[in-house]
Amino acid sequence: MSIEPDNNNGGENPDHDKSRRQVNRGLRISAVAQHELIEKLDNAEKALSFLGLVVASSKESIVTVDFDRIITTWNPAAEELYGYTAAETIGKPLTMLTLPEDFVQLLANIEKIRNGELVELFETVRIMKGGDNIELEILLSPVSNIDGRVIGVATIARDITERVRLAAAVEAHRLAEREMKARELAASRANEMRLAESQMSLAMELSAMQRLQEVSTGMMGAGDPNTLYEMILDAAVEIMRSHFASIQQLFPERGEGGELLLLGCRGYTPEAAKHWEWVSALSECTCGVALRTGKRAVITNVEADETISGTADQAACLQTRILALQSTPLVSRGGQMLGMLSTHWSRPHQPSERDLRLLDVLARQAADLIERTQAEAKIRQSDERFRVAVEAVDSLIWTNNAKGEMEGKQAGWENFTGQTYEEYQGYGWSKAVHPEDARPTLDGWNEAVKRRETFIFEHRLRRRDGEWRTCSVRAVPVLASDGKIHEWVGVHADITESKRAEEELRPSRERLELRVKERTAELATVNEILKTESIERLRIEK
Repeated sequence: MSIEPDNNNGGENPDHDKSRRQVNRGLRISAVAQHELIEKLDNAEKALSFLGLVVASSKESIVTVDFDRIITTWNPAAEELYGYTAAETIGKPLTMLTLPEDFVQLLANIEKIRNGELVELFETVRIMKGGDNIELEILLSPVSNIDGRVIGVATIARDITERVRLAAAVEAHRLAEREMKARELAASRANEMRLAESQMSLAMELSAMQRLQEVSTGMMGAGDPNTLYEMILDAAVEIMRSHFASIQQLFPERGEGGELLLLGCRGYTPEAAKHWEWVSALSECTCGVALRTGKRAVITNVEADETISGTADQAACLQTRILALQSTPLVSRGGQMLGMLSTHWSRPHQPSERDLRLLDVLARQAADLIERTQAEAKIRQSDERFRVAVEAVDSLIWTNNAKGEMEGKQAGWENFTGQTYEEYQGYGWSKAVHPEDARPTLDGWNEAVKRRETFIFEHRLRRRDGEWRTCSVRAVPVLASDGKIHEWVGVHADITESKRAEEELRPSRERLELRVKERTAELATVNEILKTESIERLRIEK
């Protein structure tokens, strides 16, 4: 539409013409704008119609809300997904589909869209009709009017329940695998630890057995008892994994019930060694208790044990930093108490059965050692008494081996005959016998050895000053436990003087014997006379 010139003005007016032209131009511009606006609105309507068709036909749930979170559109896919119809949701708040714990995040996401910010694709849980939950993947997009102004938010949702289920199953499977691997690893490590512990235990047992073997080897020889006691203490410490150890010998004749003498120790202070130098059966420490009862005694915690509480032994333990101790009796093979083997720890401790079993083996060895030492001491005492007895009598005592040969040092023989060690070995002793008596002596001696019988003989033996002395010889076999001859023990008694006295008394004895015979004959004659007279008297009386 345009404005035409007014022909009733009566003439031309330049200003008026200019104004009219401007109005006509403005009208033409307005008409174009109006046409463009109509075309634009038409296009927008077509676009909206197309968009509505797309939304309605989309398989994805599409829901739009304004910035007040009020649902403005609801497509069929949303109906299928949530179970609500459009009539049930349009005009309602979006929170009807949202879990309470997700409200804050919902508001934050809508505010981001209002501010032109991008919201990344995210996963969440929404509430379906009926109250069940559904796992969704949601994309938020701004909704603009025809002027391009953002007026709301489009929520495009996709059901990912199956995917979440599969992911959960996969994760559960992975977790189960990790747990299984963790269990396998833990089991493997536990096996490794058990194997390591077993190997360590085996190594310790082998070491302990080696210690026991060393003690046995040492006892097979004629080792010094003190050295063997030290070996036993070292073995006890290693077997029991203790910090202290002691070995004691019982002297039953001391005190009431006997007393234990400390033979050796490990880890004791000088004060502790002095305190336990002698332990009586009345003591409350484990060795005293074991001495009274004859059984192993164990205190696992010195500070807490009532039996030792308040005693001098407890004070000595605490001063020495002994907090646990055990004592094992040393018993002879005949059942006699011989001593005690004890181990102590600087912490509360309960000995294991394995350790105690090995300790019992060591205790058997220690008891054998003490018993052997006591036996050897008795033998030395017996030998000393024998030596003193030999020196006290005027006789020559000697020994021969089982074959009848003189063997070893024979001090008495050397002193009497003057023969050297080399000269009297074997049968060399016979050279000190008078030549006329040597062969009969050897023959008689060998026959006695052969018959295993006591040898009794007389011969002349050269004394160291060269004088021949008449000796009475007597030798007997000494038998071992198996009945075999262990050695021969003999004695030479110098009977020269008695022989000489006998020779000097022989004439008198002969005269006495003659007179006894004569007197006996006289008595026989007298007896016959009396007998005859008696018979005659009886005849006359009758």
